[in-house]
Amino acid sequence: MAKNYIVSDYYSEFVKNNLENCHFHSFAAMQSNGIKDCLKCFDQKNWENRNTIIDNWDYTFQKQKRLSKIISERLSLHFKYNYSNKFWNYLFSLNLLKYITILYNFFSIVEKEFRTNKFLINELNLKKVDPCCNFESTTNFLNINKIGKEFLLTIYYLNFIKKENYPPEFEENTVGSQAISISKTFKTFKKFISQKSVSYDKLKVGIIGSFFDHKTLNQLKEKSGFKISDLSLPPSNKSSSRSTLLRSKIFDDFDEMDRFDKFFLSCSKFIFPTDLIEDLDFNLSKHENFLNKLRNLEYIVTEAWLGSTEINIFRSIAFEKKSVKTLYNEHNCFFHPYLGGLVEFQSNLVDQYLTMGWNNKNPKFITTSSLFPFTFNRKTKSKIKYLYVSYPIIESKTFYTSLYSNSDYSGYVHLLFVQKFFSLLEDHFLNQISYRGYPKDYNVKLSILGKEYFLKNYLDKMNILPSLKFSGPSCREQIASSELVIIDRPSTAYLESLHMNIPTICFFDPTTMFLSEEHNDFFDDLIDAKIVHTTPDSASRHLIEVFESPQDWWQSKKVQDLKNKWLKRNFGKPDVLVNYLLNLAQQ
Repeated sequence: MAKNYIVSDYYSEFVKNNLENCHFHSFAAMQSNGIKDCLKCFDQKNWENRNTIIDNWDYTFQKQKRLSKIISERLSLHFKYNYSNKFWNYLFSLNLLKYITILYNFFSIVEKEFRTNKFLINELNLKKVDPCCNFESTTNFLNINKIGKEFLLTIYYLNFIKKENYPPEFEENTVGSQAISISKTFKTFKKFISQKSVSYDKLKVGIIGSFFDHKTLNQLKEKSGFKISDLSLPPSNKSSSRSTLLRSKIFDDFDEMDRFDKFFLSCSKFIFPTDLIEDLDFNLSKHENFLNKLRNLEYIVTEAWLGSTEINIFRSIAFEKKSVKTLYNEHNCFFHPYLGGLVEFQSNLVDQYLTMGWNNKNPKFITTSSLFPFTFNRKTKSKIKYLYVSYPIIESKTFYTSLYSNSDYSGYVHLLFVQKFFSLLEDHFLNQISYRGYPKDYNVKLSILGKEYFLKNYLDKMNILPSLKFSGPSCREQIASSELVIIDRPSTAYLESLHMNIPTICFFDPTTMFLSEEHNDFFDDLIDAKIVHTTPDSASRHLIEVFESPQDWWQSKKVQDLKNKWLKRNFGKPDVLVNYLLNLAQQ
């Protein structure tokens, strides 16, 4: 008997009453439908290793190259553009690869399932799906919205199962009272978009979306005579409806397509961002007009380009019209030690990659420093005895790199690691731990699984701290107020605690967070210092050992020397980047 294929909780009532006749697409689909024993039910068929990460990275990277070329050629033909390849690379940037990765992650699972089984499918009415304006809202729709999952399943079904009735018929502009307006469902983070007119007469180095310390940014402005300043882009004020005719041209079939190409094109006819299709000409003209007011602009310094459609539109036209260069000041997290070619790919999308201090022989990379405020000035004595900083488990990878080891099967393994760690601690240890979950108001939307649900038996014995990004005490502030910090994934928090010289225990699971051969010793110094732990047994045993007096361990010469050696190797002093930018302004 064929089972119902379930990708979300869209049909939760049906699932509740017909559980034995349901097959779940993912761990997330099980959890969202309230399957209490979903850890036991979790199918490890999607287990990944070094080879699968490399293969998936190579596949999505090659798709990005080919699809961006095809789309750019078709847009050029339609709008009569004659822009360079570099313009199009800047325009699509990482966002297109992220979009492809999300689609491929879903497609690859369904493809395996449907080639060996027969399932029942509930079709979503595609007439009700209206595209978002930008990539940010589109990826949010696909990542966290139940309709996004149902949309992908319906596209797959219509293309490969129910071919005779595809494509569906719809009018030129399909919006109405019953339409699902994705653009209205998600509010894009517009921190770098200006609502007022600002004078930039002297501006030579524009900083857009770089999370610099405010004091340092003000010093850069003053010392450069305002040749360096933060730059706010003009607001978006147009969002067109889908043009079926235009999209049928841009996303038409091409030679030597595989099944994923067909899936990609079919999805994109509905949900590819309007900012880069229907409104592309308008957006480029808007930003060119703004660019003309910046008579002396020569450089854009940015890290938010990593995920901002608006910034990438601006920097693409700024390069094309005035040869303005993009300098990427590295985001406050290390990607380069991990498997997958993400950092090299990023470097090819900018003119210079300014590292936080680590070295790379490629001339695209310049060893500088970070102006991110990793530290927090502690004005009072420690208020939190032992702080646990928790990172989320997410449904699918943003990119195929092993840094994103908190998703798919690797997320399941991470959860087992954390459960084992807590299980090895007696209650009187747990009672003194304060738990900070992942911020619920974070602007980067992810399909976050209920990690706390599976840890409830342990969390009931801990103090649960408030965890919001835009209100209340920040994670950095809570770290600064702690006697010891436990961090369950190497991302930003462990860098903050190390910079503040707070006793730190950080989890690093080498069975999922694969390091590249070039950087396989990246954490060795921190492992030797017992700061980084590769097993839950090691982490729990060390916490018990230092529990009564973490400073005795932390202030030992060996630990301080190893920690400082690691920081010195990977971080430059802030003055390095400050002087680099000031020199650009004075040239």
